[in-house]
Amino acid sequence: MRQKKKILFSIFISLIFLFLSGFSFFNRSEDKQKVEIEFFNQKSEIAEGLRHAGKSFEKEHPNVKVTITTVTSRDGGAALLSKFISGNAPTMMMLGGLPDIDFYKDYLLEMSDLKLTDEMLPQLLGAGTLDDEILALPMGIEGFGFMYNKEIFAKAGIDPKKIQNFADFKQVVETLDDKKEELGLAEVFAYEGEDENVANHFFANFAASEFDDDNNVAFNAKELNWKNGDRMKEYTDLINQHTVQPVVTMTNPHSVEDLFFNDEVAMIHQGNWIVPALDDMDPSFVQEKLGISSFAHQIR
Repeated sequence: MRQKKKILFSIFISLIFLFLSGFSFFNRSEDKQKVEIEFFNQKSEIAEGLRHAGKSFEKEHPNVKVTITTVTSRDGGAALLSKFISGNAPTMMMLGGLPDIDFYKDYLLEMSDLKLTDEMLPQLLGAGTLDDEILALPMGIEGFGFMYNKEIFAKAGIDPKKIQNFADFKQVVETLDDKKEELGLAEVFAYEGEDENVANHFFANFAASEFDDDNNVAFNAKELNWKNGDRMKEYTDLINQHTVQPVVTMTNPHSVEDLFFNDEVAMIHQGNWIVPALDDMDPSFVQEKLGISSFAHQIR
C-alpha cells in the first residue's frame, strides 16, 4: 500500500517547478495542534523567498512551524537521501523530475483530488505525473538559454531578434570575436563546465524535441536517436572555440559574477535563476543589460 505522507515538487528538463508560497493547499482548520513542516529546497537562489513565505504562513497559522532546509542541487540528492535513511524525511521537497519521482514514489502524496490541480495547465502537470497519478505540482516556471549583454550586442551592431538559425548565431559569435579588443572582451563566452547542471540544460535544448517536449515520453523512452546530435556538436565546438578556458574548471561565480557581470564576456548559457545574484551586486544590470535568447528557433 502506498505510504501517502509526503508532497513533492519537481524539476523537469526545460521547466523548473518551484515552491508555492502561501501553502494554499493546506486545510485552514481551527485545529490548534502544533504542526511542524520542513520543506527541502535545492535552489539556493530562492531560499530567502521561501523563508519569507514560511514566516508569512506561520503568522496566518500560529500552530504551524515552517522550516526551510536548503542544499544546492549538486549535493541535494545525496542530502535528501540521507534524511530518508536516517528517518528524518522532510514533509515537502523539491526533486529533479520523473526519475526522482519514481525513486521516491512510495512516500509521495497522490494529489489528483486537490483543488489546486484544477488551476494548473494540463501540459505542465505531466512533469509530476507517474502511472496516471499526480505526485508533484508545478509551482512556477523558469527559462534558460543564452544570456547575453544587451549593451555589448548594441555596441557590436548585433540585433538578437535576427538570430533565426545556427548560421545567424555563428555569425554573431564571429562578429563578437572580431571585435573583442574594441569591446573589451576576454572571450565571447564564459561557459560553466564545472557544474554538470549547465551541461544538462544545454543538452535539453537538443534532446527535448525528439520526445515532443513531453516529460513522460522522454522518461519512458528506450533509446535516444540523437536527432539533433550533429547540430549540438556544431554549437558545442563553436562555444568551445570562443569561451574562456579551461571550461572544466569554470565555476558559476567566475562565469556569472566576475566575467559576465563585469562585461568581460558577451554570453553565458544560464537561466533566469542568476537574476538574484546579479541583483545583489547591481540591480541595474538586469534591468539595462540582461537579455536572453532561446534555442527554440535555432535547432535547424
